[in-house]
Amino acid sequence: MKKICLTFDDGLESHYTVAKPLLKKHNLKGTFFITCEKSLWTSNMLMFSKNMAERAFDFKHLKEFEEDGFEIGNHTFSHINLTTLSDEQIVQEISAASKMLLAMGVKNINTFCYPGYWTDSRVAKVIENLGFTHARTGYTYQDVGWTQWEIDKKPDQPRPKIKYPQDSESKFLIKPKGILNHVYRFEEFKQDVENMEDDESAVFVFHGLKETRLKEDFKKIVDFLSKNSSIETINFRDLQ
Repeated sequence: MKKICLTFDDGLESHYTVAKPLLKKHNLKGTFFITCEKSLWTSNMLMFSKNMAERAFDFKHLKEFEEDGFEIGNHTFSHINLTTLSDEQIVQEISAASKMLLAMGVKNINTFCYPGYWTDSRVAKVIENLGFTHARTGYTYQDVGWTQWEIDKKPDQPRPKIKYPQDSESKFLIKPKGILNHVYRFEEFKQDVENMEDDESAVFVFHGLKETRLKEDFKKIVDFLSKNSSIETINFRDLQ
């Protein structure tokens, strides 16, 4: 059976109002990576120009995610490029986020997501030493090409073809198969899933779902997964 891991970055309001209800309705899993920096999508003019500006959801709802079977992961306190920090500063940044999550009633914090996908082997080792079981980055270790929000036309270069675990150096540098945005749409997601081997696992990334096209693509993805008996959705911590 194919195993699909849906991950959501930044703790945005549409994760609470769109993603969580749809996933719950269809009994699908999902992992939500939370940062304490709540202005990421309201302080960026690009997000306003794309009708994507939205607030973070109220963290009082964090307990509901776990109660409904979803996973909450650490996405740092301030959404900073961790490669620019010392090991000690990285520990402080991540520990502060975990402290907040625990204070809001989250019970299990097992996994981590690198802000902006920025990471390297040194940062990954710090994450491992902090006791996390898995950590996710992007197609590469920075936000480029097919991950860019400012583009609407597919890049000239082919999109990365990621297969897990072959293309990920370790469980602390896991790369996703697809990242939903204005160039990676439902059609690309469907193609990637259909081309998976029967026993393959794959991670997919979502951000804000407020914008109409992104919301509609997500609804199609949920409908596609819910109707396919050969697919199982899992939380990120359950990735083998």
